Amino acid sequence: MQFGLETLFPGPATHDGVLPYGDHGAQSLDLVEAMLGDLHIYDPATGGSNGQTGKDGNWAEDMLWYGPCGIGSNYRWERFVEDHRTPFLAAFPDRKGGNHDCRIGDGNYAAVSGWPSMTMTHQGPYLGVAPTGRALTLRVMDFYRCADGKTAKNWVLLDYMHVMDQRGLDLIAHSNAMSGN
Repeated sequence: MQFGLETLFPGPATHDGVLPYGDHGAQSLDLVEAMLGDLHIYDPATGGSNGQTGKDGNWAEDMLWYGPCGIGSNYRWERFVEDHRTPFLAAFPDRKGGNHDCRIGDGNYAAVSGWPSMTMTHQGPYLGVAPTGRALTLRVMDFYRCADGKTAKNWVLLDYMHVMDQRGLDLIAHSNAMSGN
């Protein structure tokens, strides 16, 4: 199964990510926190959440989501829902988040992280691995660029090596076996 494009993800097209400017970091962080809060409530049939898109939504119409290997990147909310959100929610319907203890807002940027960022049970197939019924934790680091009161870009670092290890799959040993090493 092919999801989003896997590639080297670019930095901010605005070239302001290294030295953020402005004094509205609190606004950027508030926007991201509102978006994260809305993600907790979703329609299992569609993977959609209120408050994510549209005129009053948190995400820009032309949003970009840069995900990890295995998932790839997505342009626009609909592709993100199709390629990442729906399969993830189906595999981990009991997931609980909220351990993002590190929350930073700086200019047009915000970042959230904390470990474990999420706890969940592997209840459905995900990334080619059958359900194991195991309780898992997920380590997450998210970086966001906000523009015009919307979340425009999201660079997502998900520790899927750790998730796969908890599911009983050692990706390094698997890779070595596949390459004959």
